[in-house]
Amino acid sequence: MPSPLRFIPWFCGLPCEPMTLEVREEGPIVAEGGCPACRLEVALFHEEDRPPRVAGKDVSAERAIEAAVRILKEARAPFVYGLSLSSTATARRAIALAEAIGAALDVEGSEAIQADLVALSTLGLPSATFGEIRDRADLFLLWRCDPRRSHPGIFAGRERFGEAGVRPRPVILVPPPGAAGAATDRMLPVDGGADLDAALALRALVNGARPQGGRPGGVPVALLDEAALALRQARYSAILWDPSTSSSGPGVAIAMTLTLLGRDLNATTRSAVRPLGAGGNVAGAVAALAAATGYPRAVSFAGGATRCAPGEFDAARMIGAQGADVLLLVGARAVEPAPGPGIIVLGPRLPRGVDNPDVWIPTATPGLSAAGMAARADGVTVILKALVPARLPTEEAVLDRLLGPLVAKSRSGTARGAPSDADRQARSVPRRG
Repeated sequence: MPSPLRFIPWFCGLPCEPMTLEVREEGPIVAEGGCPACRLEVALFHEEDRPPRVAGKDVSAERAIEAAVRILKEARAPFVYGLSLSSTATARRAIALAEAIGAALDVEGSEAIQADLVALSTLGLPSATFGEIRDRADLFLLWRCDPRRSHPGIFAGRERFGEAGVRPRPVILVPPPGAAGAATDRMLPVDGGADLDAALALRALVNGARPQGGRPGGVPVALLDEAALALRQARYSAILWDPSTSSSGPGVAIAMTLTLLGRDLNATTRSAVRPLGAGGNVAGAVAALAAATGYPRAVSFAGGATRCAPGEFDAARMIGAQGADVLLLVGARAVEPAPGPGIIVLGPRLPRGVDNPDVWIPTATPGLSAAGMAARADGVTVILKALVPARLPTEEAVLDRLLGPLVAKSRSGTARGAPSDADRQARSVPRRG
């Protein structure tokens, strides 16, 4: 029996604990390690020879490519979606394909960090990598998240000269629903839906002001005052939150308040602000889209103009409300398409919610049977290795085969909504719609 494979999983988008896999004929079996998100993704992995399918029938790769190209050429409002668990190179090719056919494109999972993206583009981010936070932070403010059990490496610290072992570091915890935290945590029991009030009050106290009312967000002012004092006295604090914090109604205001809290603390001490992201390679795909267009998500290339409009070019509108007549799902994991649009799937498996697409071209799994690069939530590049021999083409290889005839058609001027070479030269900066 082959020896177990040890690797660092990347599917959660965070610095995860190592995993050990046993590779057998029926597929890898997780022996130990990792976080729940990574264990789930690996458990679903099964590398086998699977022919492409068109209209529910097995066909050759050439026939499948031809069918996909034909559907995309005839599309009036195509939508490219997925990429959250694809490599960054796949994201770049998907962007090029979307531009060639005048499609809209969005990254699966990016809607969960829309508020964080708005805060980032407005205020910037006084941040650091998870490695620096691990090594230097002496106080954590965990807002509606507690990754200590699933990702203990973020809190591991390092041994310092003359000290025995690693010193535990204090935590101020705004607990997620149903979580209790540790006995040593400084708890801030914020009422549901009152996060903004509590965050504003905490920021006011850090800056020496007194908030109105005796219980902002349901938390006694005395507890908030103690937390503010601890933050001011820390040599290096880290403020972390996950998408559930900023995905509510006032999510943008919450993300901005926590960002400004970190910026205020940096006037007298060091504080790093770090949203935990949406997992997978959402950070890498969003960065690739921003580099190509100036916009991080929900982008349309229709009519030769690059436009960004969350709420118009995202999955809820293009898939749920039938805004698209053709869906190209690249590495997507779960969608709920309304009846009607043509569906092309490129990926290791069919997305949850799609049973019988018009075209399915199975591909290798990045980080398990396909190599490449991705980005963690803190922007650090992750090298993906092919741990098992690939029996299927990679997603980027399939996109390359689609790009050839589609780019040729767009250059001929017959692709619907695709810009000409002269348009591309004249359009040096993305135009806002």
